[in-house]
Amino acid sequence: MTLATTKLGQTGLTVSRLCLGTMTFGFQTDEETSRQILDSAAEYRRGDSLR
Repeated sequence: MTLATTKLGQTGLTVSRLCLGTMTFGFQTDEETSRQILDSAAEYRRGDSLR
């Protein structure tokens, strides 16, 4: 699997097109659920799971 990337404006930085937003962690999402989301994202990144 190849990770799709794009240039970030005129900064010269290359970033992933896929992003995991965590802004609600701790406010709308409790710690247990937040950890489950992060674990799933890590598994996906390693290619272990396609949930």
